[in-house]
Amino acid sequence: MKKAAIFASMISVLFSTGFDTPDGAPIRQGVHIEWYRTVAPGNDGEAIFVWSDTRYGMRNIFAHKIDQNGQLLWGDQGAIVTDLPGRQEDPVAITDGGGGAFIAWVDYRFDEQGDIFLQHLDNDGETLLDDNGVALAQVVGKQITINMCTDSLGGVFVTWQDKRSGIDDDIYGTHVTADHAIVSPGTGVPIVVEGGNQNAKTIEYAGSSEAFIAWVDSREGANADVYGQRLNIAMEGLFQENGIPIASTDEQELKPRATFVQGNTSFITWKEGDENSKVFYQHVDQEGLVFDAKRAISDNDALQTAPRVKKGSTGDVFVNWKDLRDDPIDGDQYFQKIDVNGDRQWSDGVRIDPVDDIDFSARFSAGNDGDLNVIWERGAFPEIDILYQNITSNGSYGTESPVSISSESGYQFAPILIGNMQTGLFGVYADQGSGSIDLKVQKIGQDFTPQWEDNGLTAMLGLDGDVNYTSAHVIGQEDLYLTWEDNRSSKKIYGTRLTGLELQNNNGRQLTFGDNSSSETDFSIPVMINTSTGVYTATFDGSSSPKFIRVNRLDDELNNVWDDGGISLDAEFDMRNALLIETSNGVGCFWSESRGFNYDVYYQNIDTEGNITLASGGVELIDSNGDDYVMSVIPTPDDKYMVFWMEDAWPAASLKFTKIDEQGNTEIGWNPNGNALSSGASDSRHLQVKVIDEESGLLAVWIQDGNFSDIYAQLIDWDGNTLWESGGIPIIEADNDQVNVSFEFNEPQTHAFLVWQDYRNGTDFEIYGEVIDLASGEMLQEEIQFSADTSDQYNPTLASIQDNEFLVIWEDERGYYNEDPLLINGVDLYGGGYIIGQGLTTDVNGVPICIAYHKQQNVNITKHSGEEYILDWIDFRSSGKEDLANYYGRTLMKAELLSFPSCDDCNTLPDKFSVSNAYPNPFNGRVTFDIDIPAKQAVEFQIFDLLGNRVFDRLLLPGNAGSYRVNWDAKDLGGNEISSGIYFYKFSYRSSTVGIPCSSNSCPISSSSLVSGGVFVGGPSGGMIILRGLLK
Repeated sequence: MKKAAIFASMISVLFSTGFDTPDGAPIRQGVHIEWYRTVAPGNDGEAIFVWSDTRYGMRNIFAHKIDQNGQLLWGDQGAIVTDLPGRQEDPVAITDGGGGAFIAWVDYRFDEQGDIFLQHLDNDGETLLDDNGVALAQVVGKQITINMCTDSLGGVFVTWQDKRSGIDDDIYGTHVTADHAIVSPGTGVPIVVEGGNQNAKTIEYAGSSEAFIAWVDSREGANADVYGQRLNIAMEGLFQENGIPIASTDEQELKPRATFVQGNTSFITWKEGDENSKVFYQHVDQEGLVFDAKRAISDNDALQTAPRVKKGSTGDVFVNWKDLRDDPIDGDQYFQKIDVNGDRQWSDGVRIDPVDDIDFSARFSAGNDGDLNVIWERGAFPEIDILYQNITSNGSYGTESPVSISSESGYQFAPILIGNMQTGLFGVYADQGSGSIDLKVQKIGQDFTPQWEDNGLTAMLGLDGDVNYTSAHVIGQEDLYLTWEDNRSSKKIYGTRLTGLELQNNNGRQLTFGDNSSSETDFSIPVMINTSTGVYTATFDGSSSPKFIRVNRLDDELNNVWDDGGISLDAEFDMRNALLIETSNGVGCFWSESRGFNYDVYYQNIDTEGNITLASGGVELIDSNGDDYVMSVIPTPDDKYMVFWMEDAWPAASLKFTKIDEQGNTEIGWNPNGNALSSGASDSRHLQVKVIDEESGLLAVWIQDGNFSDIYAQLIDWDGNTLWESGGIPIIEADNDQVNVSFEFNEPQTHAFLVWQDYRNGTDFEIYGEVIDLASGEMLQEEIQFSADTSDQYNPTLASIQDNEFLVIWEDERGYYNEDPLLINGVDLYGGGYIIGQGLTTDVNGVPICIAYHKQQNVNITKHSGEEYILDWIDFRSSGKEDLANYYGRTLMKAELLSFPSCDDCNTLPDKFSVSNAYPNPFNGRVTFDIDIPAKQAVEFQIFDLLGNRVFDRLLLPGNAGSYRVNWDAKDLGGNEISSGIYFYKFSYRSSTVGIPCSSNSCPISSSSLVSGGVFVGGPSGGMIILRGLLK
């Protein structure tokens, strides 16, 4: 009963949605293209290429087809192979012989280690299998690294690396017929499960609708051998169980590559040895090895490694390897031609590029005349180009020198060739010259020259680079700016305007155009301020020495008012630690710069026309014996400025402040060397200062280090008097560190509420809070604990909601222990509520705000309208093999409390969940629902149209038992006004749903569901409402 009484003190419930998704919507969503170099022929003169990208948030698979005329045949952005939750990566494609392709990929929806799924696209790019794909291997353990080949009947063999045994890598596979019959669907068939690892496999068609597969095998221990097996379409091994040895010596045999010769004969090549490796080859038919002994690809004594192989048109085979005969460091790309009898045709090999440069990543395609087409990378990062050469049937060059496919500045990489000169030869590659990875296609003509301008056609535009330093700035009701640093090409400031939950610029627009060499190491972080005369940004230009500040002014549509490059401030030494403040005629900029022995604080004013109004180098404000860094600048009621800085001098940093006018002059009666804020005996940093009101003054909060990091605060009046004890009062002095504090004031501005991350238990960070009486400087109670989970919770952000209500959101590592593969591997956002004088409105450990894949961090909370708040954060859900930081947001809304019981009458808590009639009904503009909640549980509120489409969805965050009022303003998920008509509402409590049974996006509704009068549908938790007339 006591516990119930303590938590029965809530006066509000928050409920939330994203812009249109439960886990938030992208403000800036990158399109990171992972070009895995998988291609397949379409019909004559066509090429299919497949990749993965993150356009939908998580990684999915896409495909395109191109013809000889440069027409991209599967839509503007390709055919959608998958549009699924989780990660789908590393696709492999094989032609179906009819203009389409089978595509397999590694799928992380159900197992964080990976499963194998398959889809089939027809000639038009339409999917022929279930939209979810078909599971070839969905079993516990890791299934990755796909290899495929055709069966010549319109079907495919699919193999993969498999660790379902939990110890060693084995090889499994399956066969899929043209009409999609699968051998052992969902599990696959073991091809080799010997002891030790079996990996680095290669599989190719082998004649008679069979396949030959070879792999590196460690069944004998550390010494790796090459083994092989022949498979029929029933996935039966035609050699002995677990394969036959192909290369088994005392040396390491690695990197096998196989292809088809003719009849029932296969070709295999591999690398033998380590420090002095050589490349050998062998033929294999239905009986096993054909040659009595392995054969060398070249008689040259130089080291050879990394073989690759392709079949020709008449049974000949082409082999590529890296050869160190001419360049013992980087090596060169060499090629050999082997005829149908297994004899070498090009002596000791042909070097593809006579230029002394670094050549690598060669890919090749056989011509119809015994010749070979080759594409490769030349150069050193980041200046790498794509080149092409033809080697004739006799081993001579088709062109006098290599032909440039892409010579643009920047990084072009991962080329692949498909086709031939007669029907169309296409080179596909990735181009990162813009800073983001674009997918390019170039056609090579019969004269060996590129046929399309601009280095080829752009099949898909990427949007790469990480987001950093996000901020939100209120313009007005339901109107704000969102800005961030974006590294899509180079570091620049981007922004957009969010009006009525509609983004004005999807993925943002570029705001700054000068160099932006931001770095936390040297305190050169970009800053932005929204003022009555415009939006101002300050960035650090490091393109030359010294690093200096550029200031830009933007209008209300985020257009540059001044020159795009901004106004440059004169620097004598590297500038650091910028801060902007609104002045009477423009903007003031504060920074730190070392023009003598130490860093001192300087100030400059720029008017609205972009004119610098003070001395060219600015006004020196602070010059102490230590390094001085401006921490905060606060406008005063008399139109002056209080300047706070950190004086970083041995043995400890101290905090100080003074007052200046707009010209940078210290106010009369104020100490130009600063008034002491913190104790000089302890190291004090991370200062935050906020205005209470024009009567009370300011509250300063900082981190002070003694044996551990603790939190201190001081109240300062407008005359510069510190009102609490000298050096500030300790907010918390518990064991270990207390850091990353956030604080706000209640609406009456009588109390401050502080939250922080706390390491007092010595094992993990938790979220704590405390309330300060601003009049007395006294703490109201023992510290408030928001989280107690054994994982870490940190970086809390606080918002004052209304009266004495507060919302705190923090980053929470419970996501690392989430067993759902769609949600694992990172940090989620959790939240809790608190009311001064009443207590927590959520249980300890809070409630989830955003649980998505990988990490969500650096959340901001901004008021959007009367009852609505915008959360924005940096989001890593698009990550896979590398972290990718994008920018997401969602809304939080507050429902009004009708009643809750006092602790003297706790038995009056609602004992069941119920919803009253909607009123007014019919309505015009706004409808109200009253609900009773018996305990701290989540409630979902949804609106559906007559067709059952979900038009609105809010999640009421759990709070204390009580009666609440929820309003709906006749707007859909995107904030758009909806048309008049009949709509259905539904409230769902806990895990059960009462009312209309609905899926996530639609709700089956029939006329038989309606009750006479059209008032209620489906019981006490659902009903019908009528929106009358046109919205005004």
